[in-house]
Amino acid sequence: MSDHMHTRSTENTPAAAEVYQDWLDTTSRLLMAGDVAGFAAHTARPYAMRTREGETIFETDADILADIQPFIASLHALDVTHYIRLVRKARFLNPEMIEGFHTTYTLRNAVTVVPSYLNRMVMRRFDDGVWRVIEAEHDLAHQNFPVADTQTKLGAFDTKWAEMLSDIRCEYVDARPLYQAYLSSMDSANNASDYDGWLAHFTFPHTLHFEQSDLEIADRDDLRTVFAALARMAANAGADRIARRADRAEFVASDRVIGYHDLVALRGDRVVAGPIKSRMIVTLQDGAWRATSVSNAAPHELFSAGPADPQDYLPTLREIQKRMSQ
Repeated sequence: MSDHMHTRSTENTPAAAEVYQDWLDTTSRLLMAGDVAGFAAHTARPYAMRTREGETIFETDADILADIQPFIASLHALDVTHYIRLVRKARFLNPEMIEGFHTTYTLRNAVTVVPSYLNRMVMRRFDDGVWRVIEAEHDLAHQNFPVADTQTKLGAFDTKWAEMLSDIRCEYVDARPLYQAYLSSMDSANNASDYDGWLAHFTFPHTLHFEQSDLEIADRDDLRTVFAALARMAANAGADRIARRADRAEFVASDRVIGYHDLVALRGDRVVAGPIKSRMIVTLQDGAWRATSVSNAAPHELFSAGPADPQDYLPTLREIQKRMSQ
């Protein structure tokens, strides 16, 4: 059994519930105290938050602060005296990861000011010993949470939450080795000029994002230009291959990983083009990981000219979401 494999846990455990409740109590106190930075320290980067209407990915402190500050203001505006979250059940997915369910109560003394609602979270213990949320689902009607006018949506996740489903994270603590294996498979296809093999790493449609522009890739032919551009980049730089090097990766669902990596062109062991900072969201489909979103820290024109210098600016998913909605 590898270092990343563990006995699967599917039952509720008191120890998991205790850790989960402690996280809830600690962060509830921080929210009531208006300690935005303290709350942010208990969340991962990235982490995924879902409601009935959609998903938001938080990658930076600024992302967290933009949502938490209005929420704290709304607690004050409603004269909330008790913000209580109580665990319903929890389990260890693996020794470093917990999945739990809880109910949120928002009270002014004994008066309910926001109807109670259900939630699900997955949290991971990081190397510094701190448990941080990496995935959250809230039974709410709107997409952006927290917000000043919380609207509950009872039953939004009934089907999904009906039972504790199998989860790949029962076997894998760290998403980075999975992400690197996926990247290395892409590299092999690129360097062997295996277009069909490279296409197998993507869903259709998927999105492709650059420094200031966004594309929807509808079918296989839409990607041929990108594949050719990667080969041209390597050839123009005198490289003998390209390589993607994983920096970090995080599970944001049982079947989804957000990963960050550098793309370089190499001659021997020497970097001759790049690195280009990149991010991909990959989803497990039919036993294979496939990209649903690809972002590169580069202008769109880069793929027609071929990069010569390092490219560092990678727009966040929140920035991309905002500009695509305009």
